[in-house]
Amino acid sequence: TNKINCGISWKSSRDTIGRDKSVEIEEWLPILQLQAFNFINLQYGDTSREVNLLEDEHKIQMTDIAELDKFNDIEGLLALIDVCDIVITTSNVTAHLAGSLGKQTFLMVPFAKGRIWYWHNDMHHSIWYPTIKIFSQDKNEIWTPVIKDVCNELQKFSKAPYLSQI
Repeated sequence: TNKINCGISWKSSRDTIGRDKSVEIEEWLPILQLQAFNFINLQYGDTSREVNLLEDEHKIQMTDIAELDKFNDIEGLLALIDVCDIVITTSNVTAHLAGSLGKQTFLMVPFAKGRIWYWHNDMHHSIWYPTIKIFSQDKNEIWTPVIKDVCNELQKFSKAPYLSQI
């Protein structure tokens, strides 16, 4: 298609702070309703409930390679990330994999609780992965402004001249 392939990952399974770093899939709706993108599921673990919810309740189709074990098959996940034009993720392994591939990545991080030191405070880019742009909460548990900022950046990204070759 003429759509931009955008990989997404929305949760962390880390025992102590995973919930704080995760964003419920329904909060992603403003992003997932952008028509210029084909969204690809990069989320590890069982995501069938979320994928079905998007399709059944919101008529949003997400490309999901169900045969790929995104938790145990790192090479397969890296290959899937590599075919994406851009990745949007919360603070989890997907961010590190996308960053290590040099993939343009929008990273959504919590304000305080659940924020990991290497995602820096008051910086919008990662010093470890130059292609990662960081979007931070202003308050714990409030993702709406982050989602809005990511939407705005995605709209700019979709109009970039080099994308006309895709």
